[in-house]
Amino acid sequence: MKLDDKHYFKHVIDRISDAVFLVDTEGLIIYANDAVQRITGFAGRDIIGHHCCRSFLHQIDEDGNSLCATEGCLGQQVFGDMKPREQNSYIMHKSGYRIPVVLKISPILGEDEKIVGVAHILRDNTENVLIYQNLEELQKQVYLDPLTGLFNRRYMEKRLEDKLDEFRRYQWIFGVLFIDVDHFKNVNDEHGHSVGDEILKLVSRTFQSNTRPSDVFGRWGGEEFLGLIGSAGDRDLFQIARRFRILVANSGLQKDLEIIRVTISVGATLCQAGDTIESVVERADQLMFQSKQSGRNRVTMEFQKPV
Repeated sequence: MKLDDKHYFKHVIDRISDAVFLVDTEGLIIYANDAVQRITGFAGRDIIGHHCCRSFLHQIDEDGNSLCATEGCLGQQVFGDMKPREQNSYIMHKSGYRIPVVLKISPILGEDEKIVGVAHILRDNTENVLIYQNLEELQKQVYLDPLTGLFNRRYMEKRLEDKLDEFRRYQWIFGVLFIDVDHFKNVNDEHGHSVGDEILKLVSRTFQSNTRPSDVFGRWGGEEFLGLIGSAGDRDLFQIARRFRILVANSGLQKDLEIIRVTISVGATLCQAGDTIESVVERADQLMFQSKQSGRNRVTMEFQKPV
């Protein structure tokens, strides 16, 4: 029995780990492999027949700028000169949070060597998968927050004490981010606590999906989160905090015909000589409060203006 070309193509593409979807000359998605749903949450039936730039991608860069505008769309550039393109970006998962991907786009040529479509290949660029594996064992140790899946306050205090000990011994500088979801009470009042819980999960998944292996995030309590940022200088810490602020602001929870969005206010500080758990968290908390006073959806760090 001879395999049909289309059957063989689908058999192979459906089994690779990267997400692959094909776009025709009208910009419509005509095929999506199984990995698209695993990485993005969207099944093929959700996106096939839809325009690429109006589909699940909604790509942004780390500054929150749209990459689907005509001049920034890689697919349109490939259609123009038939040269492959690649870029790092953040796409919207079906659950509403942002995930980092490496996007590669290549031309598909017909028998006459004219372009008939483009192939989009998405590779999950999450760097911190390992730290959130083996969740069952962590749950047994009561180190996970049951709602968000992030580490809980007990675990974060333990990690913070370890970080402070390393700082005293080896002068390994680290940063602390104190994060609060803006106007969270309004979300609960307007949409109910179940939606509020979904928002907390969305924000948490944003942290999980975009965290470096050297960093860790946990739920401190209520709508407050704590991030421990390893090997950070002033500029690095500020940029990391800013990136998370932008990613959360560009996420959204789909409820019926409405997209519910939230922002975060962040206080960022580096460890200092003589710090305790209480002092470094209190300093970051006070800086977060300054972000609130400055209008929310901001990052405040010592000697930095809110942005």
